[in-house]
Amino acid sequence: MIVFSTLMIFGCFGFFIPKEYLKRYMLISAICISSLYFFFIPPVYYDLSRHYELLHILRKLDLKSVLFGTEELSNQLLNEYKDLSKVYLVYAYVISQFGIDSLLPAITGVIIYSVVSKIIVMTAEDSGQTIEDWKISFCFFFLLMMTDFRTISGIRNMLSYALFSYVLYMDLVKNASKIWCFIAYFLIANIHSSVYVLIVIRLLSSTNIIFSKWINMVVLFLSYSFLDTITQLLSKMTAIPMVQSLLAKILLYGDGGGSQYIYRRAAIRLFQMIVYLSVSLYVKKNMYLQKKYSQYYVFYIYVILFTFGAIRQYDFFVRNNVLLYFMFFPFLLSFLKNAVGSYPHELIASDHATMGIGVVCNYMLICIAVFLSMIFYYLEYYTSMDSCFVFF
Repeated sequence: MIVFSTLMIFGCFGFFIPKEYLKRYMLISAICISSLYFFFIPPVYYDLSRHYELLHILRKLDLKSVLFGTEELSNQLLNEYKDLSKVYLVYAYVISQFGIDSLLPAITGVIIYSVVSKIIVMTAEDSGQTIEDWKISFCFFFLLMMTDFRTISGIRNMLSYALFSYVLYMDLVKNASKIWCFIAYFLIANIHSSVYVLIVIRLLSSTNIIFSKWINMVVLFLSYSFLDTITQLLSKMTAIPMVQSLLAKILLYGDGGGSQYIYRRAAIRLFQMIVYLSVSLYVKKNMYLQKKYSQYYVFYIYVILFTFGAIRQYDFFVRNNVLLYFMFFPFLLSFLKNAVGSYPHELIASDHATMGIGVVCNYMLICIAVFLSMIFYYLEYYTSMDSCFVFF
């Protein structure tokens, strides 16, 4: 109730903030919401507990030891933290020096909310100044309501996907330097190795020299059906550090590892994915999508197929949905701008054309997704978190 109420307050109040102040408000909201972690004591089964233990280890070392490794560091990280890369270790080390464990999830939360908010702002700016303020505010409300506050405490997965989404936008939409973008991709992959798979998808989405788009789609959709074969293939290349790290994650999150299959949560994620797909297809079909988003759209469809193909692997499925969610905002904002009238209750096209059934269905799907997510997160996550907060 504490987290849920805080999200509702900042999300709803955002509708009253003028566009010119919305950037600052998003940052202030990110800081205020993430500051709840200063009062949060994670249960032992939370990943955050492990990250706090890591901070205690790093706090006793110097930066040189973390960067170049020592026997002491190797011994302490041998079991629980052996898969952590230098990039994340340095990130955690810098935070550990402040002596406040809660800074780790708090700073991570600020980064995640701020980076995804930046994608919303950039999309609004790229879409022109005619878009109504409430539509941008709705996207921010959508961000707060559908970002699982508890999952941020996992740190690495959410952080890597948020940063990857931002760099991807700069790469495919803003046409930033490809060299710097791919350097950024590989640095982010050293926060969480699942990003290596996204780099492969990024390469597939930008070239049809070897395979056509349709073949790429089929390959991505069926890839999880050959998980055992892929695992055996990767096991022969473990001399490569990034392959070794990726293989470790596949073994952990694939069949026989990771979380047990939780059907209620998977059903919610599946419904959310249907929302993402239907809105993006509708925007593309009705030519609301600007040309510069074409490659971004192709990548998005590839990831949807890749995620849907992983529906039997619970951890893969729910984690990939996080990336889809972070990438969804350009499509959501384009839909709101072009298909929905000046006010939220107006289910009419912006040119005052006759209301279409596609607009109504997509608009209702979005509203239902927010409503179900609010109910789901409140009942499943937020009520159980309240006992973990300590206020002085």
